[in-house]
Formats: sequence, C-alpha cells, structure tokens
Amino acid sequence: MAIARMPSDEDGRVASIVCIDDNSLMKDAIARRIALEKDFRWAGALGERDEILERLVELAPDLVLLDFQLPGMNGSEAGRRIKQDAAPRFVPVLVLSALADQLESNDMLNSTCC
Repeated sequence: MAIARMPSDEDGRVASIVCIDDNSLMKDAIARRIALEKDFRWAGALGERDEILERLVELAPDLVLLDFQLPGMNGSEAGRRIKQDAAPRFVPVLVLSALADQLESNDMLNSTCC
C-alpha cells in the first residue's frame, strides 16, 4: 500500500503526524505503520479531551489524524477547535471513522475543511 508523500521542508525535515483517537489499538497500529515510512515522523497520540488542544500546540504536527467519534467531543467539534484554537498555522486534518455514513455530514466537512 503506497502512502502519498507530504512535501518536506527545505532542510529535509520529515512530516510529523499526530493521531487523535481514544482507541489504543488504532493508535498503536497507525504508529507502527508510520514508523515504516522514512518521510514521516510519529509525533504522538492524543485521546483525552482535556489534553488535545494544549498538546497539539506543543507538538506542532504537519498532519492530524482525527477520529470522528471521541468521548466527550465529536469529530465536528474537535475539527472546529483544532482549526480555530490549536493550530497556529494551517494543519491538514484527515478524519478517520469506522462509521462511514457519519463522515458524509456537512457539519463534519465544514468544520475540518480550510
């Protein structure tokens, strides 16, 4: 399975990725897959609602993988807050969900699209 490459900075830095998911098996699987890719760096995993926004600013990822179904905060709210509060610069957000019909929600698309 080929993974699309994100452009690196002029200094050759690899793209850092943060996963926001409450499922530890999913976070571990994604971390293992990213570790196999030379152009990506695993910056960390977040899952607790209270830590997400603060830690995203600290980690400053190049890409966020966001679970749609988080306890205490749905994906629409999380996406909106990431774009408004936690990202000092543009950060792409890729939404993940086992519930495909929920991803068709205009609210979800609007909250995470630039």
